[in-house]
Amino acid sequence: MSSSPLTQDELKLALRHSPVLRLDRREPFFPSRAAVTVFSEPGESPSFPRSITIPKGADFVVEFALWWDWDIQHLYELEHVWIAVEKEGRVVAVEASWHGILHRFPHWRMADTHPVLFCQPGKHAFAPDPYHFPRWGTWYA
Repeated sequence: MSSSPLTQDELKLALRHSPVLRLDRREPFFPSRAAVTVFSEPGESPSFPRSITIPKGADFVVEFALWWDWDIQHLYELEHVWIAVEKEGRVVAVEASWHGILHRFPHWRMADTHPVLFCQPGKHAFAPDPYHFPRWGTWYA
């Protein structure tokens, strides 16, 4: 990991495995910025309080830091997704933040080469399926 811009290979890797974010049909806030860091060896996340390790069977971890200008309780929201990939391109692990807390997903959906994550309506925590979110009135994930 370095603070320099992504190499062409790192950019291709990030684009190939970027998460598909599923939002509520009435979600009023959308991500406004994204930052990507590719780890080919263990290192510190530049934007989340954690050490990145390369899981068994993976060759890279791609960190996506996603910024929203608003959510229903805050002036901004910063959530993260970590996708571990083997050199042949298979996703071997997906982790994401939930209100700033790291969650490891034992299972996840895929859309081709992209992990699919669900965003909590108005709050933007990530989950592997919408059933992790409480339902309030007519707000459905």
